[in-house]
Amino acid sequence: MSTMKIRAVRVLRTVAGSNPYTAKVLKKAFTRPKIKRGANYTQINGRSYTVVRSNSGAEENRVGIYLRGGCDLPAMFRLAPLMRDTFTGTCAIKRDPNEIAGSRSDLMMQTLHDLDGVPAEALEEVLSSFKLGFKYFSNELFNPSFTVTDDHKQDQEFDKTVMVLSAGPDYTRTLYRHREHGFLVDPGGFWLNHSVENALSDMSKLQWFNKTFKSVGRLSPEDFRREFGALVTEIKKRTGAHILVLNVLTVDPSDLTHNYRLVKNPDNARRRAFDVALADMSQLHDFDVLDVDRILKTRGITDQVDFAHPSEQQFTPMAEEAYRILKDREIL
Repeated sequence: MSTMKIRAVRVLRTVAGSNPYTAKVLKKAFTRPKIKRGANYTQINGRSYTVVRSNSGAEENRVGIYLRGGCDLPAMFRLAPLMRDTFTGTCAIKRDPNEIAGSRSDLMMQTLHDLDGVPAEALEEVLSSFKLGFKYFSNELFNPSFTVTDDHKQDQEFDKTVMVLSAGPDYTRTLYRHREHGFLVDPGGFWLNHSVENALSDMSKLQWFNKTFKSVGRLSPEDFRREFGALVTEIKKRTGAHILVLNVLTVDPSDLTHNYRLVKNPDNARRRAFDVALADMSQLHDFDVLDVDRILKTRGITDQVDFAHPSEQQFTPMAEEAYRILKDREIL
C-alpha cells in the first residue's frame, strides 16, 4: 500500500472512530462491490475479494483462489486483468481477514485442536485487549470452501481450488504463549497501531501483558520446515487445494551493509535459509513456489520500503508468474 493510501486510511479510521453514524456510512461505501464489464467478462471487486466471470460458459469452470499471509498477497488480485479476456468460467479470489499477524504456521495449526480446552473468556480477553478480529482464532482456513458476494448481492460458494500462502509470517513474526492456558498469539496488529509512547505510558497494560504471556521467539529454519510442512499437509488433506507459496526477498533495499565479517547473524542469510527450506519442502509436499526473490531482484527493488513490502508496480510481474504457474497446472 502506498504512503498516501496508508495516511488516507488512518484519517478515515480516526473520523469513523469519532462518530458511529459516519462509521456506518463509510463502512457501507467501502464494502459495496464495484462492477466492471467488458466484451467477454464481468468483474466484481469487493473489499477483500475479486470475482471474474466470463459472459458465456460461466458455470463450465469454477475456480476458488484463497489467500492467507503477508503484505505480498495483494499482488494475486492482479490475476484478474490477466485472465478475464481468455478465461471461461468463474474465478473468485479472496483474502482471509487474518493477515500477517495471524498467519504464522504454528499459530494457524493451533486452531485445529489446541484451543479445545481453552476457556472462551480467556480467548475473548485476548481478542479485546489486542483489538484482534473475531475470526482470529477461527479454523476457517481449513474449510474446503469460501463465499463471496456476487453482482446480484447473493452469496456464492467456491471450493478452494488454490491456496496461496506467504513464507513471510514464518520468517518475521514473534509469537507469545499464554502462561496459564498455553495458546499462542501474535499481538502485532495491536502494537503496530499504537505509538511506542502510548504503549509505554500505559504501565497497567504492559504489566498485564508481561504477567500473562511469555515470548516463544521466532522460528528457526528447522522449525519452519516442521511447522510449515505440517500446515501444508493439513491444508491439502482437508481442502484438496493446490498450494502456491510466495517466498521472501533475500536482500533488503535499506540495508547498506557491505562487509559481513562483524555481523553475527545477518538477516539476509536467514532469509536465504528460509527460501532454501521452502524449495526443499516444495518437492517433498508437492506445492509450487512463486519466486518473489528472483522477480523483485530482476525488476529492481529501489522503490521498496523494505524486503517485505513490494510496491504496487511490482505486483503485476508477481501476478504474471502466478498466472503462468496456474496455467501450467491447467487450473486457469
